[in-house]
Amino acid sequence: MCIVDCGHFDTEDIFKDVMKRFLNNIESIEIIRSEINLNPFKII
Repeated sequence: MCIVDCGHFDTEDIFKDVMKRFLNNIESIEIIRSEINLNPFKII
């Protein structure tokens, strides 16, 4: 799984926070997709 930067984050903490939740909640993919829609990056 690759992360593609599609813009600039307001802070690096946003990225770390979202990715931490993603890695800790692999089964919560739908929630993560909602997070992605609110942030300028995509997970392929």
